[in-house]
Amino acid sequence: MEKVENKSDITWNEYPVIGLLVAMMLSILDFSRDGFYQIIPVVLFFIFSGVKENSKILLSFARKYWYFVLVVICYLAYYRFVNKVATTDRWFLSMFSVVFAGYAIVIRNEGIIENAISKLWIFLCAITILCIVKYLVDHQTGYFLIKEVDLFVTIIFATITILFIDDIRYKATGSVISLFFAVILLKEGAFSMNNVTSIRYILPKYVQGGIRNILLGRGMLQVHDIIEEYSFNTFSSILFDLGLLAFIFYMGILVYAIVLIIICKDIMIRKVAILTCATLTVSTLHFMIYTVNAAFLIYLVIGMFMGMVQKLAKNA
Repeated sequence: MEKVENKSDITWNEYPVIGLLVAMMLSILDFSRDGFYQIIPVVLFFIFSGVKENSKILLSFARKYWYFVLVVICYLAYYRFVNKVATTDRWFLSMFSVVFAGYAIVIRNEGIIENAISKLWIFLCAITILCIVKYLVDHQTGYFLIKEVDLFVTIIFATITILFIDDIRYKATGSVISLFFAVILLKEGAFSMNNVTSIRYILPKYVQGGIRNILLGRGMLQVHDIIEEYSFNTFSSILFDLGLLAFIFYMGILVYAIVLIIICKDIMIRKVAILTCATLTVSTLHFMIYTVNAAFLIYLVIGMFMGMVQKLAKNA
């Protein structure tokens, strides 16, 4: 595919920063938790970075990951017409749009994603420094509003620093900053074993839900209404609220990322696989899919991973 990124002033390389900024604003202004308005920047980038090329990428995405598209359509129909809980159908639209954006970043750049990653790194570095200053001055943690989410983002920032930043000065700076802030957050109680192991608490209630609820879930935030006395993480929330199909896909991404880390010889694909593995693993800290800013990073990384898998298949 011909690279066309230089033909427009607006490229997908800018999307990670703009998308995360929008997600952070939505976390403050929109309490629906479905992140629906994240679709807007995706649509704008789709239009202004080249409708023709992006349409081809969308079709290639649908062909390569037809099963993912099919499952999303089934969930949309189910939560629109059958189980009308909250805004669950909008959550799936939001998730799909950001996953596609991550995929488009990889495909439009033919797997050369350092530019997009470096811009995201600079933004995360600035935010982390601001968070540290905020803590030192006001003794309050983070611009991601929840200390567990602050720790999640800090770990992702540290992972990007180690994997993708080549300049030793920047690598050392990012490592020190992320380590310092991580220590602050851990001291503030950002890690909870109850959150990490919460799936064991929800399993008895989960299996009592009937076949439809087991497969397709009960809808957004239902785990918090039904099992109020426990904390939850992304895995337990997906299993209980969105069902076994969504849980299998989420776990499948994690398992396949681990497999590629072991067997893949392409350095960049292995780096993205490690980032994916780290992102999904630390999502056990909190129910990240209902925290719009954290959810954005999860979907973006998954989309980039899916793009790298496509690149691997093309080069095979």
